[in-house]
Amino acid sequence: MPWLKQLNVIFDDYAKAEIEVARKKYSRFDDGLNGLIWLLSRNAEPVGSFPTSPARDEFMYGFDGDFSAEIPEMWVVYSYDDNDLIVYAINAMDASDAAEPE
Repeated sequence: MPWLKQLNVIFDDYAKAEIEVARKKYSRFDDGLNGLIWLLSRNAEPVGSFPTSPARDEFMYGFDGDFSAEIPEMWVVYSYDDNDLIVYAINAMDASDAAEPE
């Protein structure tokens, strides 16, 4: 059941390299990453996440970011078990600067 146990977060080497690149490009990357990890470590299958294969052994989740707050859009590929959330890839990109619908 989500929220009852916080998973230990592990970044593989590829994800660590992507994080370093994104930190140089986006001043508020860590703010977005911290929120993303907070959510996934407590609920590894939030609404909007989806498995990347029929075996459901890896998942993808992303969010739009916030252009005005300088938080990039992010997509993450990960897996999890009873104890760990393993992050394999993080793709950070410019958030859309489209105006919010009224």
